[in-house]
Amino acid sequence: MLGKLEETPAIPGFGGHMRMIIGYNDKAKDLLYTDTWGAGHELKRMPLTEGWTITLGLYSLQPREIRF
Repeated sequence: MLGKLEETPAIPGFGGHMRMIIGYNDKAKDLLYTDTWGAGHELKRMPLTEGWTITLGLYSLQPREIRF
């Protein structure tokens, strides 16, 4: 959900938006994610508690069985 919390760099607007979580820092309790807003948004970090606050849905992609 955009607009519910402040972000750096700022993203204009309010409403739904999809992001891809690409990692988690257990020591800092931070989500590492990528965003589609362009330059400056390729790798971002957010506290896990904030990520949970703005989440409206969750999709999980799992690779198919690898065949050689």
